[in-house]
Amino acid sequence: MPANYAHYRFGKLALPTLPAEARQCIGRFRRLYDIGLHGPDIFFYYNPAIATAVGQLGHSYHARSGQLFFPEACRKADSEAAKAYLLGVLGHYCLDSACHPYVNQLVSIGEVRHIAIESQLERRLLLLDGVKSPETFDMSKRFRLTRGECMTVAEFYPPATGANVSRCVKHMAWCTHFLASPNRSWRWKLLHRIKPELCDIFIPTEDDENSTLYVDELVTLYNQALTRYPEMTRQLLAHLKDGAALGPEFLPSFDPHNDGLERHP
Repeated sequence: MPANYAHYRFGKLALPTLPAEARQCIGRFRRLYDIGLHGPDIFFYYNPAIATAVGQLGHSYHARSGQLFFPEACRKADSEAAKAYLLGVLGHYCLDSACHPYVNQLVSIGEVRHIAIESQLERRLLLLDGVKSPETFDMSKRFRLTRGECMTVAEFYPPATGANVSRCVKHMAWCTHFLASPNRSWRWKLLHRIKPELCDIFIPTEDDENSTLYVDELVTLYNQALTRYPEMTRQLLAHLKDGAALGPEFLPSFDPHNDGLERHP
């Protein structure tokens, strides 16, 4: 939580506000930055229907605090390409750590289902950005990496391999296209047979009035995260350069309270 468009949009909106050094690096390796914005979520796509060791990496890395993950990741960011990816992951962390506590609170008291509320947020953000039919918005073409780029990503998530990352990204693109196709009736039935809760992944065709106030709060948290990201980027760049300490913004984990649900297909 949040889902694909929310993370991509976050990085796109934040980019002009980042330090010049970060913007220049990202400009040279934009594709890695864009994938980085999805952080460990990519592993949920390895095999969406069943639990796998690779898929579990998505959960295990979400459980890590920023103070644990980023210093270790910085030691592996030995190229501009790797740094661009890591800056994207920082955006993912910034947004996740801002939104997860609220969502997990709602889930714990039975107000919402995790995937359902993130789909409602996707709908809201797409509408805010002028997309008339959010349920058929297809961003699958953005999920592509070269073999070398997959190897760069894998370095941050041992024991993942470049081949694991390649499969995850390909499945991510396929699933996104599948979900955005106009005729969703048979797709819904198929997913329901495989795993009923997966049907929550479809971006709804209308707003859920019962979730409106919750989505309003998520948009507020989203915008607050946008204002924090530039300063967190400056801290990460300083840590990369001379090992400067990371601030309290890095204390939470990606998911401060894991509810045990798959977040993506």
